[in-house]
Amino acid sequence: MNFRWFTVLLLLVALAGGASFVILQPVLAPAAAPIQTNALAATPAATPTPTPLVHVLKARTSASDFQAGVMILVWGNDPNFVTNIRLKLDYLARLRVNSVGMVFPIFQTNARSTDVHADLKGTPSADQITAFIREARQRGFTVMLRPLLEEGNLATSGDWRGSIHPQPVDAWFRAYGDLMVSYASLAEANGAEVFDVGTEFNTLEPYGPQWLDVIKRIRQGYTGLLTYSSVSGNGYPIQFFRALDFLSIDAYYGLDANAGATVEQLQQAWGPGVAEVKSIATGSGLPVVITEVGTAARRASFRAPSSSNPGLPLDLEAQRSYYAASCNALGETVRGLYWWYMSPYVPQAPLTDPGFDPTGKPAEAEIAECFRGLSSGAAPRGATR
Repeated sequence: MNFRWFTVLLLLVALAGGASFVILQPVLAPAAAPIQTNALAATPAATPTPTPLVHVLKARTSASDFQAGVMILVWGNDPNFVTNIRLKLDYLARLRVNSVGMVFPIFQTNARSTDVHADLKGTPSADQITAFIREARQRGFTVMLRPLLEEGNLATSGDWRGSIHPQPVDAWFRAYGDLMVSYASLAEANGAEVFDVGTEFNTLEPYGPQWLDVIKRIRQGYTGLLTYSSVSGNGYPIQFFRALDFLSIDAYYGLDANAGATVEQLQQAWGPGVAEVKSIATGSGLPVVITEVGTAARRASFRAPSSSNPGLPLDLEAQRSYYAASCNALGETVRGLYWWYMSPYVPQAPLTDPGFDPTGKPAEAEIAECFRGLSSGAAPRGATR
């Protein structure tokens, strides 16, 4: 990934098992990202020609349509954000993506604190969230808004979002609920179709009444679809799932396969993961969407796909094969799939980047190939009905 890693924090969180932290410290110097500029902008007589929008090739028209998605991780308040997100959304439309998730960090002081809050530097402003939703919807994308508890402060005690123990817990849920209601109101005001009420809170999932209260409060002002993202291998919280419109899983199943495994071998290694996803779908009677699936472009990264796998050599083919196998394995089982993740920025040297972002790498072609079949109702390549 194009991140400036904090090595100690990364190792702590990797040991704690955090599924998403390894990509929650994005490029914090957006000025370094390439921005399109008009060479004649300094000439008063020149009038720039507006660039036409690139529209989604096959937009969703009903709640049951497949969510062919990508999660976009947005950090901070870059003054060039709108320019960059327009370029990225146009690019995604060409890849047959029809759904985008805006993932952005929220914070708390430590693993036991109850002060869940936005951060002036790290959390995008309401104006930037509004701009993202507006630009995406103008192109025909379905938009999911997804606040995600950032883990930098938690890692100092060896924790991640799935291991926090705030005290008193009711105070945490009040603060968390207040923040979610404010973001759900923003989603409602701007027409975002989906709101993710929480992600990977393993130790807090047993608190059913508190989650039901948070969901009830959100529904009082939000008319879109609600989901919650549970991490793979943890089942799905039965305490509040019936209050949701669909269930979501962050699918970081380690694949038992050798380095250099073929797409077919990786697809076979998906067996235990697919079995759990099918069990959740059957047991709940609700649609299941994968809100995170992806891996770093490193050798055999598919064995531990939630990790950035530092120290392993660059391997673009391993990432590409994982994308193809994951689509083939999951496509017929779920009602949506979001690749994790992309940055709003154009990478400067993607073919030498070992990170998660598939932009400019061979894996991006697998996104288009995957969604070519799934959004049209055809079986994924290599899959059987």
